[in-house]
Amino acid sequence: MVEQFPPAWHFRPKPEWQDYNGHMGDYAFGIAFTEALDEFLFAVGFDREYFPRTGDAIFTLETHLTFLREIRTDEDLTIVTTLVDVDDKRIHVFQYLKNIDGAEMATYEAMLIHVRRSESSKAVPTAMPAEINQKLAGVLKQARRLPRPKQLGASIGFQRHNKRDS
Repeated sequence: MVEQFPPAWHFRPKPEWQDYNGHMGDYAFGIAFTEALDEFLFAVGFDREYFPRTGDAIFTLETHLTFLREIRTDEDLTIVTTLVDVDDKRIHVFQYLKNIDGAEMATYEAMLIHVRRSESSKAVPTAMPAEINQKLAGVLKQARRLPRPKQLGASIGFQRHNKRDS
């Protein structure tokens, strides 16, 4: 079981992540969320030795990033990862990026898939090891007690109210 639930990753944006507006650049959010997600995966059993030992991998199928507030590169930040769902091959996560006061600054939703890689063929979706899947099921049971994130499953698009808007 993950010792701290939900797992948290603390960081300060790197100076090179600053954009021309003096804020954390859009691309840097992806880096930060991915690093926090890696820590979550390590905590449930996909440690650094797992991938080279097995030849398996976790691939990202889809993500959705929501920017809620501007972030300066001198801020101390935390990313909290929570599990939304899991089956034998897929992992659905939701992450919150918060400042030191606990204000939500951004959210990130991702769908991941466990694959088997080989030199002779492309990656093929395959079941995760049972012990990791059991750990994830325990994390999911705890996560289901948390409130549903309002950005979960959000889509992007315009709201059209009348023909003049089109």
